[in-house]
Formats: sequence, structure tokens, C-alpha cells
Amino acid sequence: MKYIRKITATVLVLLLLVAIAVGLGIVYSVRNINISLSTYYELSLDGNGNEVDDITAAVDYGLYKADYDVCKASLEKFDGRLLSSVSKKDVMNALSDSGYTLVEMRKKMPCTLNLVLKKRMDTFAVRTGEEQYTVYDEDGVYLGESASLNNANDGIPNVLLLAPDGRKLSADDISEIAVICAFFRSEFASLRYIVESIEFDRNTDIQEYHNKITFNMRTGVSVQIVRFENLLTEKIYEAHKVYHNLTPEKKLKGTVVAVEIETNGSAGAHYEP
Repeated sequence: MKYIRKITATVLVLLLLVAIAVGLGIVYSVRNINISLSTYYELSLDGNGNEVDDITAAVDYGLYKADYDVCKASLEKFDGRLLSSVSKKDVMNALSDSGYTLVEMRKKMPCTLNLVLKKRMDTFAVRTGEEQYTVYDEDGVYLGESASLNNANDGIPNVLLLAPDGRKLSADDISEIAVICAFFRSEFASLRYIVESIEFDRNTDIQEYHNKITFNMRTGVSVQIVRFENLLTEKIYEAHKVYHNLTPEKKLKGTVVAVEIETNGSAGAHYEP
């Protein structure tokens, strides 16, 4: 009889723990997903042509409703899932076909996900034929095909990606270019508006090959980072210092070359006419 009471008490305790776990799982499961869309334009227009700086209002007017609905549908898989188990990687993977990427994710207990999403915008282009291009966003993510080099939003040409000697750029090459360009953009405060094309020269078949990336500026001068795999941020910083101090005439031609100084291992840059 004593053993039966102990077994009964143990079973009741286990059932209570299970009930508590299930209850907490329900309470802390995702029930609300709030989405804020960040688009190319800082100000949007409502149905009457009036400026709207509230994306929610813009969605209500139907300007971004299709995008909003696509993103919302992509995230429905998280409904009912334990809030703590949802990661940024999960959200980014869910949005892979939506045309948007995750900028910020905040969890609000007990059951709310607040997400800021940014529309993927065309930034890079690779020529595939006569007036034919494959287009990529600033992260190097493939967006599709285009018959024009010009950006679909502002008409300014996208940055043309090139490889020497007729080589083809691989997906890994384009991803690496995007990473390098993020540092370049941070230092130069712009990319597409000031860079016409980028030549990516990397050869893994030749030992000690001097890999380099060259930014051909729209003014005419070029900025070249030699052996970009070493001291990348330092070389871009030094290149920007030299570029910033160029006279208007020198910005029309020549090359700013950033290298690693052999004597002390630091980064340096100079201008070559």
C-alpha cells in the first residue's frame, strides 16, 4: 500500500510537471509577428500622391501590400513555435524567396516577434550577352536577369562586375566582392553612385599570385586593393585618404594603389598617374 501511494504521488508530480511545461510552451509560443518593411524610398506615396513616411500606412494604401503579404506568408511557419527557439537564421531562410532580408529581430515576451525587413535592391550586374545581365543585391544574392544595366528604381547604372582574361565570376567570387564592397562603402560613404565597375582578379592556380580588386570610379580614376585578403580594411582606409586628397584633375585618371608595406607590414597607398 505504501508503495502504491509513492507511485501515485510520483505519477501526479510528473503529470503536474508535464502540464506546467505544456502550459509554458503555449504561453511562450509565437502568436504575433509584427513586420516593418524598409524599402528603397525614405518617403512613400499614398493613393493620392501624398508623402507617407509610415510604412504601415503605405501598406494600407496598397503600395506594399503584395510584398507585405508575401513576407507574412513566408513567416507563418513560426506561428505556435516556441519563441526562444526562433533564430535570425531561421527567419532569413524563411524569407529567402520573398525579395526581402532581415535587418533586425526583437523578441517581446511572451509571444511576439518584431521584425524589420529590407527589400533586396539590385546593386551588381554581370554581363551575360549583348544587353543581357544577371543582377545581384548588395549582399551578392542573385535577383534575376535584366536587359538593362540601369537600376530599376533610380535609373543609375548598377556596378558592373568584371574578371580579367575572359574568366567567369563564380558565385563565391560575387559573394566575396559583396563583402569587400561593404567595407568600401563604409569608408567611401557610397558605392553605386561613385563606382562604375569592379574588376576582380583572383587566381588560385598560381602560388603567391597578387590577387587584387579594382574599383573603377565614375570620374575616371581607379582604386586598386592589392592582395585584398590581407589588411583589407586598413588598405581601404589608406586608399580613401589618398583618394580624398586628390585634386579634381587627378580624379579624372590614374590609379590609387593600396598595398602592404614590406618593411613594416602595415598598409599604405599612393597615387599612380
